[in-house]
Amino acid sequence: MKLTYTLKINNKVIKNITKYSAILNELTGNEQRNACGGLIRYRIARIPSLSVETGILEPEEMKELLQLLALPKVMIEWYDPESGTYRFGEFYAGDHEPEIYSMDPLRYAPLKIDFQALGGI
Repeated sequence: MKLTYTLKINNKVIKNITKYSAILNELTGNEQRNACGGLIRYRIARIPSLSVETGILEPEEMKELLQLLALPKVMIEWYDPESGTYRFGEFYAGDHEPEIYSMDPLRYAPLKIDFQALGGI
């Protein structure tokens, strides 16, 4: 299978992604052991989070990306390796730090971004 993209934010394909990780965080409650030592675990939800890193960015690319990340929540379409399909969900962006890579010409260093889903799957 060939992927044409790994991530869309508000229906805009994010290009130049060099690292991508789709994480499923297990939210559990009231874990305990029974008399035989077996673990009893209650799964409440599986909450996806995404970790991406771009390549070196031009000023216009950085500007567009930062404007998307400034929104309080975004709709993301991402490739889910578990299902082998694209999934949709509302996420918020964690901290990110734009760093200048070169001054002449102006370019930005790779940007690391973590996204956390607003709900479980």
